[in-house]
Amino acid sequence: MTENSTPTPCPKRKAERSDEPKKRARKDERNRLMNVILNDRSALQYLPKKLQNELTNDKAFMTSLFQHCKEPFRFSSFFFYASDELKNNKDFIMSVLKPTNGKALKFASKELKNDKEIVLAAMEQWWKTLEYASAELRNDKEFMLLVMKGRPHAFGFASYALMHDHDTVMAAVTESWEVLKDVAMKRYNNDDKEVVMLAIAQNMHALEHASDSLKNDKEVVMAAIAQNGFALKYASDELKSDREIVMAAVTNNGLALEYAELKDENIVKAAKEEIANYKVPRSTLSFNSGDYA
Repeated sequence: MTENSTPTPCPKRKAERSDEPKKRARKDERNRLMNVILNDRSALQYLPKKLQNELTNDKAFMTSLFQHCKEPFRFSSFFFYASDELKNNKDFIMSVLKPTNGKALKFASKELKNDKEIVLAAMEQWWKTLEYASAELRNDKEFMLLVMKGRPHAFGFASYALMHDHDTVMAAVTESWEVLKDVAMKRYNNDDKEVVMLAIAQNMHALEHASDSLKNDKEVVMAAIAQNGFALKYASDELKSDREIVMAAVTNNGLALEYAELKDENIVKAAKEEIANYKVPRSTLSFNSGDYA
């Protein structure tokens, strides 16, 4: 090549330059379609089948669609048309967890619903997405103990077997006594004294959710009364007539007399003395010491 000769264009670069208008046109068309779909919830449904299949199997397009959608209720329709390949694509599901508040897990493949990393990432967005995890994971004791840290109510999505596992229940109640009152907890035999005592140590109201037999257990009821005599409200009728129990309750909180079945002179006197010595008005409760004068 001489000094003044013109260099021969590289065929590859020449081809790339010739493709640029096509790429721009394709990009512009994709953006147009995305805006149409975002503005009309039924648009995706009526696209030509070939184009619909192409778009709903395009990871970049579908990811962008989820990220730009401002109406969360439409996410399920997007997933309805998403290809099975995308629903089993870990990168795609991970990318749409945040915009869907973790609910993308509901539409992921069975394989990904059993993926600990995916499930944990979904729960970072919203802990209740644990509901969509595989039955296998929700029966995995080690995994459930992990996800209940800081999220005790995740116990409600544990397998039936783990709901009856002493260690798992203890771990959940250690995080929060309120696990006892979860609807899911009703499937667990709350006659486990150690579990109930652990809950009562946190809050006397836990006695309300104990089994009938434990509400009739003097040690359990005494533990609750030690927290607040008002716990007498949740004791069995038999213990509401037990002098030792009732006296302990009214000595701790005179207003507990309202729930006592035994109200002799000494008990009423102890209740009135406790109320008289209490410095902060208990106006929110209904007991009037004059009722028992």
